[in-house]
Amino acid sequence: MNPAWLGILLAGCLSGSFAIPAKKVRRLAWDQTWLIYCVVALVLIPASLAIGFAPVLFETVFPAHPVAVMLVAGCGVGWGIGALLFAVSIPRLGFSLAYAIVCGAVTLVGSVGPLVLGTAKIGPGEGAQLAAGLGLLIVAIGVSSWASILRDRAAATAEKAAPTLMASLIGVAVAIMAGALSAMLNIAFAYGGPMIAQATASGVTPVAASMAVWLPALSGGFVINATATAWKIHHGEGWQGYREAPASDWLRAASLGLLWLGGIVTYSVTSPALGQAGAVYGWAVNGGISILVSAAWGIRTGEWKHAHRDARLWAMAGVVLFLAAFAILAAAG
Repeated sequence: MNPAWLGILLAGCLSGSFAIPAKKVRRLAWDQTWLIYCVVALVLIPASLAIGFAPVLFETVFPAHPVAVMLVAGCGVGWGIGALLFAVSIPRLGFSLAYAIVCGAVTLVGSVGPLVLGTAKIGPGEGAQLAAGLGLLIVAIGVSSWASILRDRAAATAEKAAPTLMASLIGVAVAIMAGALSAMLNIAFAYGGPMIAQATASGVTPVAASMAVWLPALSGGFVINATATAWKIHHGEGWQGYREAPASDWLRAASLGLLWLGGIVTYSVTSPALGQAGAVYGWAVNGGISILVSAAWGIRTGEWKHAHRDARLWAMAGVVLFLAAFAILAAAG
């Protein structure tokens, strides 16, 4: 077995766990927590890595590829909108279900996108297997969406009415749209391949060379997320929560960024070792592992404890379908 698959496994575990520390945040609101995540994951860590380990990016790589930098940054803006929509969907759907739907949509668009753009290739005769895997993804997204609707119908209490069918569908639609836009991050790596290659040829380590894509892509995403979240905080909870929050809240919020970027950098370093199809199959398997991990966390943290048996069964069926789809894609790769 290609050792790169172990890196894909680790990346999926990190990505599927990244929002869990937020469940223990006590004083910060979700928007305030998300803003800290954005600063850590999208600015502080990637900029520090680039400055410390790959100054050649600023000296020669970026000046030599102005068009690629703009394309990658544009993909980053699209991804940033998707990430913002994901942040909106988590309080509505719960982390495990929102992540499953988003990750399924990300994998669907992120796997097909490089093929459509011609920046990735698959082997002869693999088209049918790829179509089967992606078709199962679509079914899994539908099944998971139905599980969300069933869970919402059982959410009524004496003090609070259950969400309407339209509200449930809107929540699912937001998650699907978030996934479709978030897939642009994978497309950014397809466009940024020449920059990574030049950085590597200059003697930069693979982890640091991946910053050739991360810096422009995450910068575009940061502008979108930071602006929208700061506006919402200013007109909502206000900024006093940061002064009142304990250090543990700050650390947990920052750990979101560490886990997410750790997963995505691990993926970006290991997937090229899978060959030309790494952007297709590596991305799909990474998504499958992260969905399984997030589903386990959803059970562990009680996100489904008040749901009826039917909703739980549909949710489990969705996870099984997701895993089946990713197994087909991994076998093809």
